[in-house]
Amino acid sequence: MPKRKQEQGSITNGVKEKPASQFKSKLARTDTLIKAAGVAGNGTSNYAEAEFPFKLSSAEELFASFISPCSVSTFFDEYWEQKPLLLANRTEIGCIAHYLFSKQILEDLTKKHEIDYDGDVCISRYRNEKRESLNGDGRMKLSDLRRLMVKQKATLQFHQPQRFQEILWRIMEHLETKFDCLVGANVYMTPGGSQGLAPHYDDVEVFILQLEGEKRWRLYKSQQELPRNYSEDLSQSDIGKPTHDVILKPGDLLYFPRGIVHQAATPESCSHSTHITFSTYQHNTWADYLSKGIHRMLSSAFESNVSFRRGLPRKFLSDHKLSSKDNSVIQNLIGRLSHEVSSAHQQTVQEMRLNFIANRLPPYRDRNEVEEIQLQPKGYHVTHMKLKYPGHTCVVVEDSSMDIFTCMRAEDRVKDEDCMEEDEDGEDVAERNGDVEDDDDDSGGESDEETGGSEEGYSNGHCKREDVFKVYHSLGNDREMHMMATSQTEPAGYTFPMKLLKAFRHLEASNGQWLPVGDLSVDGAVDGMMFGDLVECKYGK
Repeated sequence: MPKRKQEQGSITNGVKEKPASQFKSKLARTDTLIKAAGVAGNGTSNYAEAEFPFKLSSAEELFASFISPCSVSTFFDEYWEQKPLLLANRTEIGCIAHYLFSKQILEDLTKKHEIDYDGDVCISRYRNEKRESLNGDGRMKLSDLRRLMVKQKATLQFHQPQRFQEILWRIMEHLETKFDCLVGANVYMTPGGSQGLAPHYDDVEVFILQLEGEKRWRLYKSQQELPRNYSEDLSQSDIGKPTHDVILKPGDLLYFPRGIVHQAATPESCSHSTHITFSTYQHNTWADYLSKGIHRMLSSAFESNVSFRRGLPRKFLSDHKLSSKDNSVIQNLIGRLSHEVSSAHQQTVQEMRLNFIANRLPPYRDRNEVEEIQLQPKGYHVTHMKLKYPGHTCVVVEDSSMDIFTCMRAEDRVKDEDCMEEDEDGEDVAERNGDVEDDDDDSGGESDEETGGSEEGYSNGHCKREDVFKVYHSLGNDREMHMMATSQTEPAGYTFPMKLLKAFRHLEASNGQWLPVGDLSVDGAVDGMMFGDLVECKYGK
């Protein structure tokens, strides 16, 4: 791969990049930039909003800047789930990439935190077409890290760095909102002249961002298009010739779909390479949707159509072959199931979204900021409202056949993660399902007069279902357990009177945009606290 002339404007996907010299003066102000972006403290936000290369104001703007200079429409039309995309020569991002994560940051973490071999890191090395696991026991010390990388030439995989780096928290929270799906991350550090993993493919969509040094990536034709499961280690003789052979430099981004066979190594000329992988869309397919919806469709069809209730033919279980008559009956029944899709869709999507809300990252809030209740000024009325955290809520109108249930208290909740693989380009974004626990509190689920909603987990509602709806949210989710825990979790939520349902639906649909209260169709006076801390308000006289 030819050397890039850093002092000249380079062109990637037809967009001219600024030369690195234009950013040297900015690097002197990087501490301010990073603080403002959310890595440390509560810096001045003006600089970050204006010049931080990843735009953090919304999920849409973040993703657009994340894959720049490729447009969002081009990405989803031409690359998503189809073919790899390389975005190189992103000089501005390259200048700050190591502030997202670096070898120095990991060394500092080993001094301040208990970084555990069992849950936080995975150490491996690929030699002579075999992968070796070099994991230790207990806490990984700074001396262990240096010994593994320098003497043993091992690759160190650090799980879910967003637990420690606020800027990664902000980026990934926006990515989860954009994809409406869990997003995980791993950081990989590989010494020069070394490779950590064998060739393989994965079951996740992967975005690889180079942070330090260089990494050579070789991609190969997929053995199965969009596989459900990841592969075992593959031999060099099984994978053929590479379709892509590229070297990533700081700021470069490589995307490829699940199923693409790949391997990566650090060139001898580099002291070490650091990159981060963002992975998503594990088990988020039509098959997964249907697997959850089919039983609902069958239940509905069983009640409404006698054909589904008729008994099996005699000797049906003894016959080794399916008769043409029975085959026609089965096909006819499957066809009739299509009439039940609409009735099952809402509950199926609701189940999947509640799992997402329960396990996603919470919205970013600066740790130095104090959350204050937004009181309505005396003599003022609400003029506009907007949803404070778009993408972090789920409205549920309970089925009349179900008991209203409560969720575990925020301080008792943990994230559910089923770690099944430790690959250089992706990690498990497992499905989450759990039973809901009943709370012993018998105080009822009516909406609170002051806040407009009762926090679930502090009241066990057995009120009339037709009088209330629920808004589940991720505001109290534990960022430090994101994609790490193995215990069950449920989303926390508020209960509101049904008369506010239409208004909240409007707020959700507006995606964080201000709405005049007149558009919310609320009967009576609009109270600034009627949706609690889920909304923001503007006031006027």
